[in-house]
Amino acid sequence: MDEINLTGEWHYHEDFGYGTSKGHLVLTDQAGEITGTLLATEQSEDAETFRVKLLVEGKIQEGEISFLQLSATSYEIIEGEVDDYQLDKWRGRIMSDKLIVGEAEDDQGVLGIFTFKRT
Repeated sequence: MDEINLTGEWHYHEDFGYGTSKGHLVLTDQAGEITGTLLATEQSEDAETFRVKLLVEGKIQEGEISFLQLSATSYEIIEGEVDDYQLDKWRGRIMSDKLIVGEAEDDQGVLGIFTFKRT
């Protein structure tokens, strides 16, 4: 895959089995080192809907197949109430400069499938 730059705005969608998380991701890519902000609304079957702002950082692993590794480093609940929010990690295959697909896992081990689509 040609060298890719992930700087820009992305739509975020994750399905974690008993709910979904959707939002807007802004990334800055400086030579494969990634930083950014994710603003997401999370809805689950057993809890109130809430909005969260996450600061994220990570890196691109380049090769025949390139992957994005991204981790939330901090969060702020901006709407709703959450007793115990767990930070997420995402590992996704960079399909193109417009699509990343992969798995997410939070600190409790809850798994999800996500997509990042460039806006």
